[in-house]
Amino acid sequence: MSLSLKITATLLFTLLVLLSLFGWVMIGDERRTLESLLDRQGKAITEVIAVFSLDPLLAQDYPKLESILELIGNRTAEILAVEVMQNGRKVAGYRAGNLHDHRVFQHPILASGDSMPQEDGREVRLYLSTAENQRLITDRVHELW
Repeated sequence: MSLSLKITATLLFTLLVLLSLFGWVMIGDERRTLESLLDRQGKAITEVIAVFSLDPLLAQDYPKLESILELIGNRTAEILAVEVMQNGRKVAGYRAGNLHDHRVFQHPILASGDSMPQEDGREVRLYLSTAENQRLITDRVHELW
């Protein structure tokens, strides 16, 4: 094998390794970005649900609370389920489908002026799908390769 062929093969191999490492770093960065976006989305949605749940929960108007949860759930495809809990039991909920590949977000339901969660344990649990994030990551991997 000639010297120029060995140098060319070494350079091509080095370039391939560098491009693979670059792709790996880009994929990891993309994954972290998408996870961060999912985290912010989940926290924001649970805060909104907690605010809208307070009055019906205090009035024990569970049908109204279920309507609110259904309205919010139907507007966001990533929401798989929402539960409003009080004293450790579910008092209202919404479920769109199978709870496969999801993350759970929780937020206390606070009355105005409260800075700490109440003793009755009022909280919202949100089950948010991670399927869209996985699809975006897969698409990005295919783009990079």
